[in-house]
Amino acid sequence: MNIGPRVWKTGLAVAITLWVCDYFSLDQAFLAVVAAIISLQPTISDSFKKGWQRIVATIIGILVGIVLLFIVGSSPLSIGLGVIITILICVRYKLNDSLVLASITVVIIMYGYNDDMFTFFLQRTALPFLGVFVAIIINYFFSPPKPLQNVSEGLSKLNEGIEILFMKVTRGFFIGSSYDTEQAEKLIKDLYLDHEETKQCLEMLKNEYGQRRYLDGGSKDIKKLDRLLDILWLVAQRLFDIHKLTADRKERLKEDEAKSSEYNGLFVSVEELLYLIVSLQKNLLEQTLNPAEQLREIIEQQADEIKELREKMRDRIIAWQEKHQGLSNINSLIEFSTLIYDLNKICDYLFRFKEKYYADYADMDKK
Repeated sequence: MNIGPRVWKTGLAVAITLWVCDYFSLDQAFLAVVAAIISLQPTISDSFKKGWQRIVATIIGILVGIVLLFIVGSSPLSIGLGVIITILICVRYKLNDSLVLASITVVIIMYGYNDDMFTFFLQRTALPFLGVFVAIIINYFFSPPKPLQNVSEGLSKLNEGIEILFMKVTRGFFIGSSYDTEQAEKLIKDLYLDHEETKQCLEMLKNEYGQRRYLDGGSKDIKKLDRLLDILWLVAQRLFDIHKLTADRKERLKEDEAKSSEYNGLFVSVEELLYLIVSLQKNLLEQTLNPAEQLREIIEQQADEIKELREKMRDRIIAWQEKHQGLSNINSLIEFSTLIYDLNKICDYLFRFKEKYYADYADMDKK
């Protein structure tokens, strides 16, 4: 069993909160504990947001309790009415996650108050502040969340999965009858999961950016990472199309297709293009995460090689077409044309990202 940072940090927050409450002899310490537990979120930004919601909800509960206490007094009916009013106010201001805490606060205010009203209300107001404060301090100084690192790892994992699928579906197109459809579909399913996880990490990073900008002066190019994730997913969707094309081709062929010299030449061109595209995609990812001038030169060289190879591939497909006339080869011609179209679209996605990236890079240099 893996005990993650959030697990032990939650336990630590509870322990410290209870210790502080005992030290200052604060009653109803569970209000502070609940606030601490709920406020300890995956990101510091979320800790602030959730913590603030708890504080607001507690204040609403206190105000409702005080008003009803002085107007109608404390009775089962008035306490129930106070809970109803508190819930309605919380729902109105979208504090649904804090309904329970606010309702408990109303009950405590109206049912458990004592003669020293000022001290009683002050303590109840201070308790959620204490829990939120402890949660934020622990979240910030003890194994703080690393959303940027999570996004980088997620993008790398997604890219690795795309590379594997890329190799499989493109080679499978030429392999024909021995193409493993089930394994490819499993890879596709994994890519969907990796994309969703990375997307969630990116959303956390966007939320965190606002807090980090003020807390430690950090500045991350969120738009560039967002754009990279979009490009990778566009590439993946083209691969899903190639997988369907390859699976349909497998069913049509049933057995390996006769391989002429033109066919083999086209296969070599596609395989060369495949390696160049995969390498370019990997280098663009690395350049986005860890910019380096040397890698920039390699990317430009790879882009030029891909453009030259695309021209060569067009010539080879024409040569294959001239040697394979007739209705018996029309299906293969359509399949080859579709494959080349999808590969060209993938190249266009990567080129567009490269051009946009270096345009932003040039603007940064000017500044």
